[in-house]
Amino acid sequence: MAIFNWHAVYSVHHPLIDSQHKEIIDLFNRLYDSFNAGEVDVYDSVLDDLMTHAAVHFATEDRYMSDIGYADRDGHVGKHELFRGKVRELKEMEITDRNEACRELICYLGYWLLNHETEEDRKMVQELAAYHKAA
Repeated sequence: MAIFNWHAVYSVHHPLIDSQHKEIIDLFNRLYDSFNAGEVDVYDSVLDDLMTHAAVHFATEDRYMSDIGYADRDGHVGKHELFRGKVRELKEMEITDRNEACRELICYLGYWLLNHETEEDRKMVQELAAYHKAA
């Protein structure tokens, strides 16, 4: 059973970005459900999917931020780099305890979903909407 369900409160009110956020929620739930079922073999595939998702999602946001001259673009992109680095670290680490690695990834993704995607991305989308409204 999914632990993290999409709710309107998570929406940044941008259809493409919301759909990309839903993808990461789906990945989170896949990992969480598998972990709780004792099936930690999805760890590597979830990490691969996360790296693919991040590349597409971050490129989308970067394009929007560049288009509008987003004031905090460097800070926002820096947080994306931290995410990429963490996912790479989790992918490259020598795993002696797959359960512990899954727990760490679940905690990190939960934090990312609740903080970055709902707060940081919302700020960027609000500025994007204001830019297009003024144009």
